[in-house]
Amino acid sequence: MANDQLSQRDYQRFTFQWLYQAYRILKPGRHIYVFIDWRMYPFMVLWMRRVGFIVKNCVVWDKVRMGMGWQYRYQHEFIIFAVKGDRKVRKVRSRSTPDIIRYPRIPGNKTVHPTEKPVIMMEDIIRNSSLLGEHVVDFFVGSGPVAEAAKVHGREFTGFEVDPIYFEQANRRYRGSIYEQGDSE
Repeated sequence: MANDQLSQRDYQRFTFQWLYQAYRILKPGRHIYVFIDWRMYPFMVLWMRRVGFIVKNCVVWDKVRMGMGWQYRYQHEFIIFAVKGDRKVRKVRSRSTPDIIRYPRIPGNKTVHPTEKPVIMMEDIIRNSSLLGEHVVDFFVGSGPVAEAAKVHGREFTGFEVDPIYFEQANRRYRGSIYEQGDSE
């Protein structure tokens, strides 16, 4: 996958570039979610804070089934939940959402992208942090689950993907998703 072979220094530079852009375009008080594993979590939190984000929580995605590996195989992923600014912060829509969210990971034989997220999880995140008609941005589109969830729930969407194969897959997915008017939010 693109950017997986970067040195630590180059990865940090790359990450600061997209984080600065995310901070620039995000409206004050709005949310950002960054999916990350335990090895990079402390660095990403530090870099996000340096850019200006206020880290509010570490959400744990319980994938229900373990993934690949050997010793203590991964069954979770961290999600850094942060906001831009500290005034007029948009509250998460649901007060009943815990910091451990449980969505089955997509089985390997059914994924299009190696780090693909379940659309239903993206739908819940989008509904929790945005309103009908607002804009959702994904800096790492992959096969397009965020794009699909945004469209289905009446959000504007902008996404970025460097791999042309995944970009085309995401485009097909986006064009094929059903737009449900009158989303009850």
